Amino acid sequence: MHRASRRTLIAALLSVTVVVVASVAAQAQVLPVTYKNSLYTLTYDAAQRLLIASSDNTECVWRTEISRGIESFNDIAAVATPAGPVIVYSEGNLQTKFALPHFRTGHLSVENSNEPLTGVVGPGRLLNCLFQVEDYGAKMICQLLESSGNMREYKYDINMWGTHQCIETSDPQPWSAGATPLSARVVNSALKFQLDVPQGFRHTQVDETSFAMYGPTNDVFMTVFSDAGGSPIEELGEAYMTELGVSIQHRSMETLDTGEPAYLLMGTGTINEVASLHVALVYSNGAHTWVLAYTGRQDLGQTYVDSFMGVLNSFNPL
Repeated sequence: MHRASRRTLIAALLSVTVVVVASVAAQAQVLPVTYKNSLYTLTYDAAQRLLIASSDNTECVWRTEISRGIESFNDIAAVATPAGPVIVYSEGNLQTKFALPHFRTGHLSVENSNEPLTGVVGPGRLLNCLFQVEDYGAKMICQLLESSGNMREYKYDINMWGTHQCIETSDPQPWSAGATPLSARVVNSALKFQLDVPQGFRHTQVDETSFAMYGPTNDVFMTVFSDAGGSPIEELGEAYMTELGVSIQHRSMETLDTGEPAYLLMGTGTINEVASLHVALVYSNGAHTWVLAYTGRQDLGQTYVDSFMGVLNSFNPL
C-alpha cells in the first residue's frame, strides 16, 4: 500500500488485533496445529534456533526436539494429521527437511521397523508448503529457493510407516524476489496490482476477481478481491465481511499518504468450525477498488498478522 498514514494504520491494526485475540494469549513463536480433538504445539526458540514439537493429548503426552538449526520462525510449516504433526523446516539455506513425530510417542522412527519418520525434501530454503491431510500423514507440495536463485517445487507423500516418497520434482524456475527476505514479487495485470507475497505463503489466482495466498498451516490465508465497479469502499467492506459471516468489532476510516481513504474492518467468525480472526482493508484509487483481507484461526493469535502487514505495505495499483 502507498506508504501512508502508516503509523496510524499499523497502530489501529495491531491494537485492535490484540483486543480481539486477547483471550488466546498466543505467543509469536508458538504454532499450534490441530486435527479434530488432537492438538500439537510447535515452539521455536530463536536464540537457540531450536524447534520443539509437543503433545498434551490424553494418554499421549510427549515432547520431541525437531531441530537446532532453524534461523527463522518463517522457515517452518506444519499441519496436524491423524498420524501426528507433519513438520517442514529449513536449516539455513542448505536444506529443507521434514519430520512426522508419532502421534502416540513423539518418536521420530517407526517402533518395530526403525524406519525414519524424518527426511530431506531437497536443497534450499523453504518458501512455502501446502498440505493435504491423509489418515497416514500428508501429501505436500513445497517450493524451495536454491542457492542459484531459482525456485524448485517438490511433491511428497509423508507417512507413519516411514516409506516416504518424492512423487515429483520440477525443473528450476526463475524467482522474482520481493523487498522483504524470501518474499516473492507478484505483478497481476489482470487484477491491476502488484505486491510481495511473504515467505510461508503460496499464491494463486482463484478466479477473474480474486487472488489468494495460502499460509504455512491450515486455516490461515490472505486474499485480494478486485472490483472494477464504483462501489463505495464502506459498502464493499461491509458486504465482504457480512458474506463471510464475520462479527465486526472494529471499523475505521484511514488516510493514505496520497490523501486517499482506506476502510479498515476487523472481527471474528469461524472457519471450518474453528474460531477465526478476520481483517480487511478496502482501498480505491478512483478507477479500481481492492479488498485486501486476512483470515486465520484465533489460536494463531498475531503469528501471521505481520505477514499481512507486509502485504499491505508492498501493495501498489497498476
